[in-house]
Amino acid sequence: MLPDAPVVKLDRLTWLPPVTAETKVISVVFDKAPSGDWRATVLMKSTSSLVGHLGAVRIKSCYGGVFSRPALAVVIGASDAARTNLHVPTFGYTVMNDITAPGMSTGRSERAPGKASLDAGDMEISALSNSVDTFGPIGPFITVEDLDVDLRQAEVVSSIDGRECSRWSTCELPVPMASILQSLSALVRLDAGDIVAFSINDGRPNGSHGDDLAEARGDVRVWIENLCALFNPVKLC
Repeated sequence: MLPDAPVVKLDRLTWLPPVTAETKVISVVFDKAPSGDWRATVLMKSTSSLVGHLGAVRIKSCYGGVFSRPALAVVIGASDAARTNLHVPTFGYTVMNDITAPGMSTGRSERAPGKASLDAGDMEISALSNSVDTFGPIGPFITVEDLDVDLRQAEVVSSIDGRECSRWSTCELPVPMASILQSLSALVRLDAGDIVAFSINDGRPNGSHGDDLAEARGDVRVWIENLCALFNPVKLC
């Protein structure tokens, strides 16, 4: 505790994403095929997609279905760890809501008629389906590695308007997070402060990862017990 630190009421704070302007954000999503085989999809999120705790998630009708993927986010602790041929150092962990609009990757939004050839409803914009502005709520803070947080069987949960819509456990990951980080570092430079977010599609219908955020009337929440909880209001534009 810092005896001379100012006391601030939490309801007067504006929570920013606990990242720097140069942070790379990578999401690793696991899906289980009917055959029982696992498939991992690696996606990049733009820094403009990041919002902090209590920041609004803004959804436009042209996005189509919008879904929440609750994620455990690992904060990288050192730069270019691949040169050492050792494990990638971890600074700490936080919570991320890896929001996605899969309708964008099909070439036509579910809701947009796409009247013109350059209309957002007609374009193939799969690269944006995971990186739309405000589609990356993260925080509210980072729990550092030194606190020895046990995440081997952590439950990662999301809810919409108070109703649970997705849940998975870190013990279900088919590949250890440390192995994935090492593989990623061989492909792309991972710098201190970069984020790698892990999530599992819980197998709900239509690849929805839960209920449609575009139909939400309140907020979306993601939490990991003994780590932190992230709340964000949903605004329809």
